[in-house]
Amino acid sequence: MTNFHIFWYLKLLIFYGIVFFFHSIFCECYSFYFILDSFKISYLLNFLFTFLSVLILLFFTNKKVEYLAFIFFLISGLKFLVFFEILYPVFKSDGEIKIDEILTFFIPYSLGLIFEILIVENKLKKKNYN
Repeated sequence: MTNFHIFWYLKLLIFYGIVFFFHSIFCECYSFYFILDSFKISYLLNFLFTFLSVLILLFFTNKKVEYLAFIFFLISGLKFLVFFEILYPVFKSDGEIKIDEILTFFIPYSLGLIFEILIVENKLKKKNYN
């Protein structure tokens, strides 16, 4: 693994940690204790998916750049599929989906998506593919 990879993975870990910390404080302040288990699962799954997707995307920036967009959308679709299989039933168990449950998924998902885009953009700029 190069310094480029280590730098971005360290940033990813730090930002996920910071957002997780503040999001969990917000949930505790507003007594959203019922979603804390799904909250942790959401952050963990999104972090792992982002970590793996960055590995895959960086591999394709070095090998087959023409497949990069397809791979990116495939990974994004897999994230939503995992959400619907694991978290959606938990959120829907009380008969309705509340805004705090939606944010429990979309905050870490958005953070991962932003990181994936930034890393690939940075890598492509260095290779002059843009």
